[in-house]
Amino acid sequence: MTIRDRNEVKPSGTVYDVFARTRDEDRVHQVGDVIAPTSGLARAYAYQMYQESPWVEMVVAPRAAIVTVVDKT
Repeated sequence: MTIRDRNEVKPSGTVYDVFARTRDEDRVHQVGDVIAPTSGLARAYAYQMYQESPWVEMVVAPRAAIVTVVDKT
């Protein structure tokens, strides 16, 4: 069990990881996470919380849906 497995759901909602990129030629990378009861609210929270850059793409994904390939912890 990894730390991601233990942190998928909180009392206030589901944990969503936030991924974004600032230029079309960049790769999407994780910029943080939000906790929300619905995916719609997760989108809104991510948009509000991570405004520090002029993103060209931002996505949220439920942490439970992310598949770990390598975890060296």
